[in-house]
Amino acid sequence: MGRKAKLVMKRAFQQFSAFVLLNVLSACGGGSSSAPVNLAGNWQFTGQSTVFVDLNFVGTAALQQTGSSISGNLSLSGSPCATTAALSGSLSGTSVSFQIEEGNQANQFTGTVTPDGTSASGKYVAPNGGCLNGDAGTWSATKIASLSGVFAGSLHPNEVISVPSQATVNITQDDEGNLNGMAVLTNSSCFASLDLSGKVNGQSLTITASSLNMPEQSVRLDGKIDHAAKSITLTYTVIGGHCDGESGSGILARF
Repeated sequence: MGRKAKLVMKRAFQQFSAFVLLNVLSACGGGSSSAPVNLAGNWQFTGQSTVFVDLNFVGTAALQQTGSSISGNLSLSGSPCATTAALSGSLSGTSVSFQIEEGNQANQFTGTVTPDGTSASGKYVAPNGGCLNGDAGTWSATKIASLSGVFAGSLHPNEVISVPSQATVNITQDDEGNLNGMAVLTNSSCFASLDLSGKVNGQSLTITASSLNMPEQSVRLDGKIDHAAKSITLTYTVIGGHCDGESGSGILARF
């Protein structure tokens, strides 16, 4: 076989090998697009206007995600135009764009999210006129970890003569921030166990607790959680029954 023929065969073999390698990679997903970043969950937003002095806002939302589309209802404080706002938008890689409806106006947000979907930041711009009046600025958001799990700690009544009780709490959180669970208490003169239901918004939570054995009294719990949802700092008040008016505070830590 001549030198020229050998070169032709060598080149053909290299091309065939490259073709086979590309097909193997394709079959294994080597060239396929990855799934969108997961933003579903409980978020806390902050915004800083660069147009109006001292205009800051804070928002919380439980975001839902279908494919690359996101949606949710935002609770706002610090905004002069709305206390609640519908949020809708989409993801493309780590780029995110969405709008929130404030006072019948669409405030446009753009930015980037971290690959693990735990934080995001960017800029916003509002239309001229109306309540938003051409506002613009920067925003950031942090995803608050799910509370689902088991927590334990002490509850300390405000009355000096009362003995602290120990609580073990099993909580389940859904994608919309709804909470359900059960608490078992020891050394409590009010309850042995409690059924829990409530809501988490950003780092704040509110829970109503009741017992089938004592339907005449219930407990309201208000608390704060850290971003990693490793601990809950709370206050409580008993409503009704022989413990009516008892109040106190406590810290529960994740098992």
